[in-house]
Amino acid sequence: MTDEREDLPREFDLTVIGTGLTESIVAAAASRVGKTVLHLDVNEYYGSYWASFNLKNLQGLREECSGGEQQQEMLESNGVQLWRHSNQVQNVQMQWHVPEQCDAEAEATTGWSKERIMRDSHKFNIDLAPKLLFARGAMVELLISSNICRYAEFRSVDRIATLYDGQIKTV
Repeated sequence: MTDEREDLPREFDLTVIGTGLTESIVAAAASRVGKTVLHLDVNEYYGSYWASFNLKNLQGLREECSGGEQQQEMLESNGVQLWRHSNQVQNVQMQWHVPEQCDAEAEATTGWSKERIMRDSHKFNIDLAPKLLFARGAMVELLISSNICRYAEFRSVDRIATLYDGQIKTV
């Protein structure tokens, strides 16, 4: 039985560190012109500051990053050294403007409670850097022409909600 790692390349034309939008565009552009690219990230998620998290994952990230002062750790693998900043995401606060729990009748009327939102947390995504791309804008054309769109996920906005007069309202 052969080791799966034997099939992987050992030399690369370009090493890109980080999986943010800029780094991903550079990696895709180099790959498109035939360069071999090693794309690395020290985080357990892709996207760097462009990442999106559901509510449960954001809570976990908040707890992981709330350790106080910023710490750095060096990760080394096969001669490659990377620095990981443990507090890369800061100032994340979760403040609830809905009741903790609702009985079935109240939830049917208002539709919202913290318990229900967390139960359906996969339906809510929070961007670390909120952004909108216009459907025919120059940025979208760049993403399409560079083929980076194959690695990114785009969704139409389904619904926008805001806090108004102490209640969550759909806009």
